[in-house]
Amino acid sequence: MKPRKIILLSACAILLCICILQAVLKQGDKIKSFKVSEKPDEITIKTPATEFTLTKDGDEWLIGDKKYTGNTTTIESLINSASTLKGLEKVGSLSNDTIMNRYELNKEKENIVTLKKEGKVLTEIHIGKTSSTGSQSYATIGNSKDIYLMAGNLEAELVKNMNDLRSKTIYKYNASEVNAVSITTYDGNKQNNFSIARLIQGEDTMWTFSEPDKELDEDKASEWFASLASLSTNKWYEDSDKPTDGRHVLTAKIEAGKDHLTLEVYEVLNDEGKVTSSYATCNNTPYTFGITGSTINKYKKDTGYFEK
Repeated sequence: MKPRKIILLSACAILLCICILQAVLKQGDKIKSFKVSEKPDEITIKTPATEFTLTKDGDEWLIGDKKYTGNTTTIESLINSASTLKGLEKVGSLSNDTIMNRYELNKEKENIVTLKKEGKVLTEIHIGKTSSTGSQSYATIGNSKDIYLMAGNLEAELVKNMNDLRSKTIYKYNASEVNAVSITTYDGNKQNNFSIARLIQGEDTMWTFSEPDKELDEDKASEWFASLASLSTNKWYEDSDKPTDGRHVLTAKIEAGKDHLTLEVYEVLNDEGKVTSSYATCNNTPYTFGITGSTINKYKKDTGYFEK
């Protein structure tokens, strides 16, 4: 092979290597990780309409000025998402107002999620619009003006309201801690009530039933007590929107451990007399909460159900 041809082929090979290297470096430059290694003790979520803060108190998270108890699992998921962001591509800068408005990173539309520890900002995420695919988002991090296309729907993952983050647990006990249940149901001016109690002493259990002429099915009673050992809600009501016009349908009094709980249940009816929603109160929380029909039915038993 002629020297001239060898030199030409070598030059082509070197050029190809340079092109490959540039492509690799360019790809690496496009993807940027935004990681937070420390765990926050404070989270602020700010939207154009609202702003509230979560603070860590021991093992619990407390939400807002009223210090609602937070759902630890949901909040930890939010922290993990905020601490492991991935910028897929830099698409512009906040210095350009047209681009800033295009990606909804102006003050009128952006959402801001801030993680802090002992007063120090760990990360501040400015979240703009979601991409057309719904699986990516436009955002900036901290004081940087660089706008990135981020992996994930950050609005869905990080921009939560208080109801999203609050614990949905009203009460929770071990099944063996439920000692007595008294149920009163209301139907117009009619009231029906009964009670069942048990005393556990070692391996022996003594049951009492408010219907002395009926033999209690102890297995059914035990299963019922277990089903009432915990209660969760699907919705918390704020003072401004809590219903007050419901029909009182049930009172449940439960002795569990050293606690005496009183649950009051109400149904909201439409003009045709059909139930449209239900809500409840419990003496261990000052807040009104939603309750489903299937949950109400767990409490709403008649004495025939327990008859052997």
